[in-house]
Amino acid sequence: MPCDTISTIKVNLANADASTLKAAMLGLGLTEGQFTYNKTSWQVTVYGGSVGRAEIVKAYGEAALMTQAKRFGWSVKRQPDGKLLVQKASF
Repeated sequence: MPCDTISTIKVNLANADASTLKAAMLGLGLTEGQFTYNKTSWQVTVYGGSVGRAEIVKAYGEAALMTQAKRFGWSVKRQPDGKLLVQKASF
């Protein structure tokens, strides 16, 4: 792809939390200037990044899980197959 080409991706994330989305996008290696989130249309737009829709949705899901795990005191471990294991603290 020529260096003067700008490719964009649009992903619909209904009711996404902006701070969780930001953490997910930064976790994908994007900078704040490479993506926008329109809260009215629920669309994420990536400018010139090399990430796809599936990667964005997966990263957002993982970031949301990590946020809730921290909130409730759960531990999260990544399994060798890439899945996340969530364990509730025992009392």
